[in-house]
Amino acid sequence: MRKRFFAHPIFEDDEEKTRIAGLLNTILWTQLVVTVIPAINLIFVPNDNRLISFIPLAFILPLLAMFVFMRLGYIRTVSIALVVFLL
Repeated sequence: MRKRFFAHPIFEDDEEKTRIAGLLNTILWTQLVVTVIPAINLIFVPNDNRLISFIPLAFILPLLAMFVFMRLGYIRTVSIALVVFLL
C-alpha cells in the first residue's frame, strides 16, 4: 500500500506520459516535503501572529490538488500548473 502511494502513475497506453508522470511525481513529492517541514516548524515555534501559520496551506493545498490531477491523467496540465506555481 505504501509503495503504491508513493509510486508514480503508470499509463499502459502511453509510455511518454508515464515517463513524464514519473518525473512530475518526484518534483511534486520534493516540493511537498520542502513545504511541510517548515509548516511543522511553525506549529512548534510560539508566535503571536497566527496568520503566518496558514501561509504553508497556500502551498500545500495546490500541491495536493496537482497530485490528484496527475493521478487522473492530466499530466500536461499539471506540468504547466507546476511551472506557473513555482514562478
